[in-house]
Amino acid sequence: ILNGAPLETRLEAFLALTALAIGHGADLVRTNDVDSTVRACRAADEVVHGPSVDLMAKRLPGFTL
Repeated sequence: ILNGAPLETRLEAFLALTALAIGHGADLVRTNDVDSTVRACRAADEVVHGPSVDLMAKRLPGFTL
């Protein structure tokens, strides 16, 4: 898929595939770039499952569940 691209240039493709995996139900991924992967996973998870209760509380003062 990446046509032998150097390791340094594969992050975007990895994050895209990780987001797709989350969309298909993955709960666990392996990564070497933890910070970028966590951000991508949180974004994908919010799109797929909706915002978390903690996130809603930050966005909407007084929100409780």
